[in-house]
Amino acid sequence: MTVKYYAILTNQGAARLANATMLGSKLNLTQMAVGDANGVLPTPDPAQTKLINQKRIAPLNLLSVDPNNQSQIIAEQIIPENEGGFWIREIGLYDDEGVLIAVANCPETYKPQLQEGSGRTQTIRMILVVTNTEAITLKIDPSVVLATRKYVDDKISEHEQSRRHPDASLTVKGFTQLSSAINSESETLAATPKAVKAAYDLANGKYTAQNATTTQKGIVQLSSATNSTSETLAATPKAVKVVMDETNKKAPLNSPALTGTPTTPTAPQGTNNAQIASTAFVMAAIAALVDSSPDALNTLNELAAALGNDPNFATTVIDALAGKQPKDATLTALAELATSADKLPYFTGANRAALTALTSVGREIISKTSAEDVLDYLRLTEIIDKFHSQITTCERNSRVENFYTLAETCTAELLSLNAPEAYDKSITLTVNEELTTDYTGPVTGHCSIGDPQSYIIAMCTSTTLEYQVSSVVLESDGTFSFARSWPGAKSFKLYRTSNNGLVTVWEDPLCIRSYRMPSDAGDETVRVMKDRTYTYDQAVSAIALMAQGHSQTERFVRGLCAIVGSGGSEGSVPFFVNRMSARTSSQYYRTGNAAWVAYALAYYLLKYPDGEMAVVARDKLTQCAEWIEIFRVRDGSDVRSGLYTSGSGRYLDGVFYPDFKADWCASEHQFDLWFLFDLMGRLGFTGYAEKAKALADAIMEKLWVEDEGRFYAGMRTTGVDKASPLDCASWGGLFVANIDMEKARRCFTYLGRLWYATHDATGYTPYHPEYGYPNKQRGVWVEGSAGVALLARRLGDDTTAMDILARLAPLRTRYGYIDSCDYPDNDDMPPWPSSCNTAWMILACDPQGFWNVNSPVLPGRYYKY
Repeated sequence: MTVKYYAILTNQGAARLANATMLGSKLNLTQMAVGDANGVLPTPDPAQTKLINQKRIAPLNLLSVDPNNQSQIIAEQIIPENEGGFWIREIGLYDDEGVLIAVANCPETYKPQLQEGSGRTQTIRMILVVTNTEAITLKIDPSVVLATRKYVDDKISEHEQSRRHPDASLTVKGFTQLSSAINSESETLAATPKAVKAAYDLANGKYTAQNATTTQKGIVQLSSATNSTSETLAATPKAVKVVMDETNKKAPLNSPALTGTPTTPTAPQGTNNAQIASTAFVMAAIAALVDSSPDALNTLNELAAALGNDPNFATTVIDALAGKQPKDATLTALAELATSADKLPYFTGANRAALTALTSVGREIISKTSAEDVLDYLRLTEIIDKFHSQITTCERNSRVENFYTLAETCTAELLSLNAPEAYDKSITLTVNEELTTDYTGPVTGHCSIGDPQSYIIAMCTSTTLEYQVSSVVLESDGTFSFARSWPGAKSFKLYRTSNNGLVTVWEDPLCIRSYRMPSDAGDETVRVMKDRTYTYDQAVSAIALMAQGHSQTERFVRGLCAIVGSGGSEGSVPFFVNRMSARTSSQYYRTGNAAWVAYALAYYLLKYPDGEMAVVARDKLTQCAEWIEIFRVRDGSDVRSGLYTSGSGRYLDGVFYPDFKADWCASEHQFDLWFLFDLMGRLGFTGYAEKAKALADAIMEKLWVEDEGRFYAGMRTTGVDKASPLDCASWGGLFVANIDMEKARRCFTYLGRLWYATHDATGYTPYHPEYGYPNKQRGVWVEGSAGVALLARRLGDDTTAMDILARLAPLRTRYGYIDSCDYPDNDDMPPWPSSCNTAWMILACDPQGFWNVNSPVLPGRYYKY
């Protein structure tokens, strides 16, 4: 039978619950709304953001997990008798930010008003099935809600059956335990009549008193005598007082204070023992000490004053002498200068010094903590990078690549590309709170910098772009505080108030920056691109760091996990995200990006099976792999059957079309997916070894060109695309090496026609006008060339691989490798350092099993090219 009445999560509700589950936070359900749906029983729609016709909204009375089904949440609200006058056909459940989390329909019922003659109290209940009840806060505000009779009865019953009854004590009434013991010292037990009777009987027993002696207790006679020797009488207080009064008139043995003029014998001079000294003895000793000293120095006080009252006078003098500089002509010349603020000393001749003015430029240079910072300030970095990439052919031919440290150096350059736009390591900027993306509370912190009140700290948040939301001047002690913050990834920027110059940035990005752009890239380009991460770049960079066993691995995997699902639906992987928050507003999906993100998570599980992100990574990998299946062509009559389409959404003439579904099955995406399925199968994920086999069969049947020893570019509903891009031969060769090594060698041979040289570098071009791309410009492509080098290593030819990699050196900057040569007539790619290219160079040098290439790190040597 079809279910007529039911509750569902809205799209917003599902996303917020999934986000809370992933981040380990809580979803706070606080209010319930009812409505009449304009008189028609509604069908709950997950796209709803509000009720059709809301009549009432108020706090929840009850929110709990169903005791009979731990996957169900029960939300309840009571409508009191003084409210009504409307029908109820729809119910909505809201969180503490006013977002509609769940919506339900219900049997229509009328809630009357008191004026209509009915004082009925109406209870509205929604039962909602969720995947993770622990992600929902089960808490209500008891000050604003009513309790149902059942709720009160349950609580009373629970209390009766509980142990929450206080015990009695000496100060508080309560429950107590009885005891018949007559020798107990307990203060928490109550005596029974039996115990009282036993004590009473003992008290009534007979006892014959005896006289007291020095050996036994008994009856004694009192006496006030103070000179008696009796041992049978007891002294009265009067007798004791007389004795004490006489005693108090005597001096104590310990520190006695004598009165009158007590005398003592005068000991001979030189006596040195514990006997008392007379005044005559003391005066004779002083006379001997002073002897014939001048009147101004014949007392100890006068001597102490002459030595500055310093008890360690000799040590002080020695230390002071040790701190003196021997007389020197150079120091004398400097000492004669009349120094002042903003003056810098210099020498005009031998032992002759003068002062010159220290300009603001000089002060800025002196304040820098590294050579790189000085180059940035003088705007020489870009000039050096451009000079580096424009070396003459003669110079290039004499260059040598250092393979001893290439992988290590590339790793450092990869991470430097992700550094903040300004960073001064001499300044420590700390934040006290744990700043999650959902945190909106106050923020406090401290900045260790001189003259703090000359600086402003700005708080920025990033969702899909960065926004500056607030700024404050540092306090005199360097502290700062913001009354509140905003949702999104937080960062803090320190500015100098005198010139609004950016000094340093505190940030904690989830992802790596795809490109590092020069300042002349244009304001809008910088705004859009400076914090953009293409998800493919995040994946290949994370894999490179894992291969190097780098300490940043867990952080990058955390970013990968945040990416999965950020596209809106579970397991989805968008084409690009904001590097700070891993969020996006775009619904642009490409299967290849998803395959790379999933492969990176699988590679993490291979290399770090017990890593701190292993549990989350496994869940995210499973979700992503399942989401990818929506792109598989299942129709057996379709020529593309068994392959995967390239994704959905597209940009056309500056307009984005989210509903576009690609019919194109790119060969490179099939290779990406095969490596994913193969690794998941080897990790024990059920069914993925079979998926890898089925996909490999489809690739070889539909895309392999036996006559030419290569793969087609891809396939559409109309048939194959016969073009020959670089990836189809290089990545295709890496794929087919797992099936037939001879075919892999043929792919490598085919790649020779894509070998290309410009004025700057030599390598492989991604496209060639003669092989399917008549309108494409050629250029040396770092990522693609590194892929060819990796194929050479898979085939056992490390020498060729080193030659390919070494010849890419002219395309390297201090932030890593640019996309391709910047010779304008032969390149249409951005001439900016790219994380993807640098990561590929690392993997080509030291693959560590990536894409089934188990070659060791390239041998250390200097390679001349």
